[in-house]
Amino acid sequence: MAKSAVLSAMPSPTDFLSMILNSRIFYRRRSAKSLVAKVCSPLGVTEFFLTEKGKRLYKSDYAIPLIREQINFYKIVNDSAPEIAALSRWHLNPSEGIKWFTTRTSNDLITVRFTPYEIEAVKNVNGLSRSETHRVLASPAH
Repeated sequence: MAKSAVLSAMPSPTDFLSMILNSRIFYRRRSAKSLVAKVCSPLGVTEFFLTEKGKRLYKSDYAIPLIREQINFYKIVNDSAPEIAALSRWHLNPSEGIKWFTTRTSNDLITVRFTPYEIEAVKNVNGLSRSETHRVLASPAH
């Protein structure tokens, strides 16, 4: 897979800002419900949402400086991702790139997680058809 596919699975700083601002409105009205933003890519689905601490903090009117700080952080991570991708072997193992991104963007305020698509393959083993499910991002065989 091309490194651009990995980058397409990553939420942009604008995606994060939109999620935070929409969450502020949402949790002021429906504090018992959950709001999860998603980015669908050729590799799978990336979900990102506020943690319980993030919900409490971002609901307050004093959250604006914190939001700016968080978005600046995501801009730095997002801007460095192509350079990291060029130096790494993401095209051989896309899960490395996704793991790099989710570990750097998840914190005590926001959780970012990735779920790869699963594909079903039918194998003919000894004349019998057998269905198997495979993760798209399985590591390449060594």
